[in-house]
Amino acid sequence: GSRIPRIHDIVTSGEYMALVLQYVPGCDLAELLKRAAPLPVSMAVSICTDITAALAALHRHQLVHGDLSPGNVVLDPRGRALLIDFGIAAGAGRRALAGTRLAVTPEHVRREALTPQSDFFALGLLLYRMLYGEHPFVSEGSVDNRRLLNGLPNLPDGAELAVDARPLLEDLLRSLL
Repeated sequence: GSRIPRIHDIVTSGEYMALVLQYVPGCDLAELLKRAAPLPVSMAVSICTDITAALAALHRHQLVHGDLSPGNVVLDPRGRALLIDFGIAAGAGRRALAGTRLAVTPEHVRREALTPQSDFFALGLLLYRMLYGEHPFVSEGSVDNRRLLNGLPNLPDGAELAVDARPLLEDLLRSLL
């Protein structure tokens, strides 16, 4: 499936619009990361795969999520991930609105139009956080925009990645970030 909750209704009132979405029982990725980061590689890859399917569905419709943060990924009781909160989703090529600070991308920092690559950068941030338990560009509690714009630093040695999976995951992170 698309890994996006079904929309049951769209309610408008004046200039405001609300989506009535399928209820998904479970917890969000932010809660899971608080309790269990770093995650097992198999779980991180599974979540990443589900989010990629959701992004593919959005991007097919020329939409960019723009706020791919752990709080916007819900894990159902089977451990499958769904992407939620399309409050700032916009057409590809539209200027970036402010989203969750830890999901910020180079386009947000430079105040440029968002593209599908913006969502993939944010996916790289999520994968990094799932595998290493921290944000790659945070120093002293906040995102360092200069470091973020310079790209991914050397990856930490301490991650408990399987030896055979490590080169593939590191290559994936480097390409996303």
